[in-house]
Amino acid sequence: MPAHPCTGYRAGVSLLDPTPAPEDPQRLVLEAARTCERLRSMSLVRLAASLPDGRSRARAALDLAQSLADAAADVAGRPARTLPDLADPAAGDVLAVCAQDLAEEVAEHRGPVAAAACRRAVEGLVALRQSL
Repeated sequence: MPAHPCTGYRAGVSLLDPTPAPEDPQRLVLEAARTCERLRSMSLVRLAASLPDGRSRARAALDLAQSLADAAADVAGRPARTLPDLADPAAGDVLAVCAQDLAEEVAEHRGPVAAAACRRAVEGLVALRQSL
């Protein structure tokens, strides 16, 4: 069953199921859901607050969303496009959409390029969530 577009969780998935490998698009959807939920639950003040690298939490999420969109284009063999610069409250939603797009491309175009893109995306999502 496909993942729910907002939460990333599949109906009928047990908590006892093993965590998918980082190269699995389901893992990408799972990590995106966790990270996006954290972003969506933040206040506007917290989203605007700076991380140690000087970017706001929202800007870090939007930058990651752009890298996921670029990876999806690369896996699909399409030219990359720049995402619109949206307001801070949209960061979680933009990241969720870009992660879902990448997961769909990885599922459709299996191979080493797709697996590497998925692994990098999972690592990026986990790193962002840990920095929030």
